[in-house]
Amino acid sequence: PRRISCILSAPDSTQPGQQQPIRLDSRMSRDNNRQSRHSPSFRAEVHLVVKASAVGYDVRSAAFRRLRRSNRLKAALRTKVNDMPLLDHFHPPLRDLRHWEGFHHAWATTIAQQLNDGVLPGDYFAEPEISIGPQFEIDVATLKQPGSDNGGGVATATWAPPRPKLAVSVDFAHLDGCEIKVFQDLGSISLRAAIELVSPANKDRPTSRRAFAAKCADYLKHGVSLVIVDTVTSRSANLHVELLKLLDVKRHATWRSPTGLYAGAYRAVPVRKNPRVEVWPEALTIGKPLPVMPLWLSFDLCVPVQLEHSYLAACRSLRISA
Repeated sequence: PRRISCILSAPDSTQPGQQQPIRLDSRMSRDNNRQSRHSPSFRAEVHLVVKASAVGYDVRSAAFRRLRRSNRLKAALRTKVNDMPLLDHFHPPLRDLRHWEGFHHAWATTIAQQLNDGVLPGDYFAEPEISIGPQFEIDVATLKQPGSDNGGGVATATWAPPRPKLAVSVDFAHLDGCEIKVFQDLGSISLRAAIELVSPANKDRPTSRRAFAAKCADYLKHGVSLVIVDTVTSRSANLHVELLKLLDVKRHATWRSPTGLYAGAYRAVPVRKNPRVEVWPEALTIGKPLPVMPLWLSFDLCVPVQLEHSYLAACRSLRISA
């Protein structure tokens, strides 16, 4: 057999702005010289190697050659391309290149789009950035159509989250003095769940933290489930602790993320004698993928919020790369 080579160039990951040569070899016999050079399999391999170089693989290394020979390159690329590690949006270099307000809007919009794209039942819908009065806004609201019963839509597959990591007894009666009436402007539709993407302004002073916690406590008091996502690295305040403090949860029952960043899902369980709030907390880490969070639409109906997928889509929409 003879060997033909395809020489191409791709960006050199070790020297920005430089090109590196890549040699692809294809064994073939004299009889099929012309056909092998243009065979679909050879062209597909060229495409994979170029794609691997674009996402950061050192395509000239021995480790990469072993990965090619093992036929695991395509699966490895799929994992690498579809994962977007959590970035620090509040310190250089990303802070100087993109505004958090723009990313916040893009992320809320993609979460709502993905929930509406076959995740929610037909009689539910999600909307981003819903105003609730002159001062407050729900980043992603999940609402139910008035007088509907699955609305003729496609049924959503049952999704069962893991057991809650935290369940605390609460007494909502003492919250009457701090209620902020989050439902007054929603009309006939009913709010079933809210997703809050924390911003620095939510954490910068005690009054802001208490207002955020009061809004979230009001959700739970009215049976609205909640997901909080805190990726803010420029403020150290913990809004999860602020919320549980407002709910008068004992200090030893609270949970803290070791990184200071977290996502938490909350739902109120209105048992008459012992009402409680169940919590699904997850620590977030810069450089690691985001988790899947449960979003409760009713006591026995839950859908997944794919934070990683929506974060990746938001980053792509603003041309933010890892």
